[in-house]
Amino acid sequence: MTKTLEKAFSEAARLDKDAQDHIGRELLAHVQKFQLLRRDIQEGVRSLDVGRVVAVNIEDVIKRAHKRHAKTKKRTR
Repeated sequence: MTKTLEKAFSEAARLDKDAQDHIGRELLAHVQKFQLLRRDIQEGVRSLDVGRVVAVNIEDVIKRAHKRHAKTKKRTR
């Protein structure tokens, strides 16, 4: 574990249980997103390695990302 993460855990340990639970849930969510992203990237690299390439319309990709981002922002408010 890095010193930064150790320090974060040490500081969080001083908080009340509810705050610790909240931080724990947020951290788990971030870790899970990171793991999914890493998996998707690895899958994409494997696809490229075997020559599976799909043409995409970048404008459509951007529009979908904007919609997804807008939904995420609404949920967090």
